[in-house]
Amino acid sequence: MLGGVGLVDGMRAYRARKDASRRSVVSKYNILGFISSGTYGRVYKATGKDDNKAYAIKKFKPDKEGEVTTYTGISQSAIREIAVCPCYARSVGVTLTITTAQPRDTT
Repeated sequence: MLGGVGLVDGMRAYRARKDASRRSVVSKYNILGFISSGTYGRVYKATGKDDNKAYAIKKFKPDKEGEVTTYTGISQSAIREIAVCPCYARSVGVTLTITTAQPRDTT
């Protein structure tokens, strides 16, 4: 069924399978504490549960216009920040390891 309910149901089923196969951030990392916050989000210090390496995890803030908070995905500013990470690698020793999106917090 093209463009109908079957397509919508198929997408929901696909997303459910993909979400079920993803490991959450807290299942992959031990969050050790809060480092800092800025315009686009908060940064936490963590270690990998699999390799015990040190990581910095950034949780991006949702878009907010006035008093209304909207969850529309990652903002354009956040995308630019992620894209610039490889440029920092040589100068400050920062390497972008993983970029992941998780469902928004409902609590």
